[in-house]
Amino acid sequence: MLELPLGVKLRPILIKQWDCPTYQYVSAIDDVDEGLPWYHDIWNFIESGEYPAEAYKKDQLALRRLAAQYIICGGKLHRRSYCGMHKLCVDIAEATKIMEEIHEGVCGPHMSGVMFTRKILRQGSVLKSGSAPPSCLRP
Repeated sequence: MLELPLGVKLRPILIKQWDCPTYQYVSAIDDVDEGLPWYHDIWNFIESGEYPAEAYKKDQLALRRLAAQYIICGGKLHRRSYCGMHKLCVDIAEATKIMEEIHEGVCGPHMSGVMFTRKILRQGSVLKSGSAPPSCLRP
């Protein structure tokens, strides 16, 4: 037992035990689906300089800082990378399709999670149509 000097007051620590995992109590981001891709606010800010209607000052500052990392090129949103490769932003449906194609072995053998991620990033620089990339994406 811990001995305390006279006159010292302690506040009790409340510990709550849940009957199921915590992530089930947290509302998922996917639940707030308005039919727009996740990058809609970034795209709108870069294109027109407008903030979402419900954005507070801190949200506006965060959006400005976040938008500095993105560019619109060829009608698509790309994230700038420190190594010079621009990464295409895709919605959930297209991301699922890309992951399924790579995981099925269309682009090579089955691999671990780290190699799988690297393979997806490498495939982002290859155009399926065979045409040259837009001028803003050329090194």
